[in-house]
Amino acid sequence: SVGVYEVYTDIDAVRVSWNAQDCTQYDLSLYLGSTMVAAKTVSADTLTYTFKNLQRHKNYTLRIRAKTVADGKNIPSTWTVKSAITTYIKAPENIDTTLQTGSVKLSWEDSDKCGLYGIFRYDYSAKKWVRIAKTHNTYYYDTNLDANTKYKYKIKEYKTVGKKLLSSITRTINCTTLELPYTAANERTSDLWIGDSRTVGMRNYEDIDCVAKCGQGYLYLMQNIDKICSSKNTNIILNLGVNDLYNIDNYIEAYNEIYERTKETCTVYMMSINPCDGSYSKLNSQIRAFNVKLKNELNKNIVWVNTNYYLKNNGFSTVDGLHYTQATYTDINRYMLSKVHGKLNY
Repeated sequence: SVGVYEVYTDIDAVRVSWNAQDCTQYDLSLYLGSTMVAAKTVSADTLTYTFKNLQRHKNYTLRIRAKTVADGKNIPSTWTVKSAITTYIKAPENIDTTLQTGSVKLSWEDSDKCGLYGIFRYDYSAKKWVRIAKTHNTYYYDTNLDANTKYKYKIKEYKTVGKKLLSSITRTINCTTLELPYTAANERTSDLWIGDSRTVGMRNYEDIDCVAKCGQGYLYLMQNIDKICSSKNTNIILNLGVNDLYNIDNYIEAYNEIYERTKETCTVYMMSINPCDGSYSKLNSQIRAFNVKLKNELNKNIVWVNTNYYLKNNGFSTVDGLHYTQATYTDINRYMLSKVHGKLNY
């Protein structure tokens, strides 16, 4: 019989892969109950085949055998029989990774308009898969990882049908984190934060160098742009906008100018505008629109870091709705620096 090592099902397909046999061809057939719905003969060089255009959530039976045709005789093996249940939901497609020293950004395409995804990472020591997050976005940052280390991920889609939460099969991707920070640590000797009162608040608790002043925005940025652009061997971390969200077009132009003037010796990071709560919650819809436009229109060489998403998923607290507690400032600082320098030992 043929040694089948994988039967992979999707919303409307069954794919089978098998080990090579000493034969001239393989016969495959697919049954729904006692009815054969498809059959295929493939050459001995073929070791995988996909049956497509199937029905959702049906229990199919797959049969495969090897066959040698010689001297007008057919010499078949016994049939290998496998069960394959097609899923309700199509799994995510085109999974990709963006690698850094201490983190991995996973991204994928929503193939069935589900809007909810589970991210799983394989725990090699425990030899099992562990769900590390659920998200409504088609991307996820896995941070505080080890450098130059192999990681394995699975992504699954979820959808509510009636009162049931159904899940797709998973897609798997392997990757290895970078050995050195992509900012080339030996070339970037300092970090410079550019911001408003939120950056001032962070400075009260964290040891950071900054160009920051309470209540400021675009005009303050332009007053200090020459000073910022005189930086050498620096990670420039931009963190302005919450005080004058209407200045989005001016910010984009200014940030792109900063990149062009410093790109020979500096790396520019754009920190998303972070969320508010309490009486300031009304700003969140404007912040969301600001961040979307900012990310889409910034020079693609400016490194975008979505701290807004990180805080919403990991929790944050404020003292007045706009400014954060010491614990949250510390959390923002460490997350941001993990993106700049890779894994940190806190």
